[in-house]
Amino acid sequence: ENYKDLVEIIISLQNIDYKNKSINIYSQNLIYEEMKGFLNNFLIKLLNIKLKNAEEKYILDFISVISNTLFNSPNKCFVHKDMNPSNILIKNNKFYLIDYQNALIGSCYYDLACLLFNERELLTQEQIYKGIKLFLDKGKYKNNFNEEFCFCVFHRVLKTLGCFANLYLINRHSILLTYIKNCLDIAIFICEVKSENNLKHIIENAKEIFYSKYLEKNWGFKC
Repeated sequence: ENYKDLVEIIISLQNIDYKNKSINIYSQNLIYEEMKGFLNNFLIKLLNIKLKNAEEKYILDFISVISNTLFNSPNKCFVHKDMNPSNILIKNNKFYLIDYQNALIGSCYYDLACLLFNERELLTQEQIYKGIKLFLDKGKYKNNFNEEFCFCVFHRVLKTLGCFANLYLINRHSILLTYIKNCLDIAIFICEVKSENNLKHIIENAKEIFYSKYLEKNWGFKC
């Protein structure tokens, strides 16, 4: 269960003293604009969904709350920002992280959210809960965990849906459809955990359209 070793790597990264280093802060505007890609790139450009004014306002208000909460969180540390399997190398049974160019100072729960809710390698709920327990048992950050961790998952998955939608419109690589499919499942799951029923309804509707437009036609998948 390699994810356990990776949780410990995340904990060790959080001990990096960043105060005398020139590392940018994960700004409120950047967090907001990343999640806004879910609206602009995924819902509107990829799926051609025409949202009601109230639905669009709900999404913008929701991501505004998340960006404000994460930016103003006191739980700040060094964040790798792209904790996914393609950035993890294994040599002599040891794990090495690469691709640090996007590293920032941000929420201490963001890398954990990226690892445990990653569209490239879906974990079981049991693995997710074990990863969370290991982080809380061995790490030094626990403050406001439930809300902030879930907000990090929302940030990650909404941002990723926007990014992959934009990439697919550019290069049409079919693997991106798989990643989007997995992101939608993650998004619905975290909506259920946080009882975000309005967002869940929007995402479930988008999932039906996505399956109909891309997966049923190409692969025969049905929602």
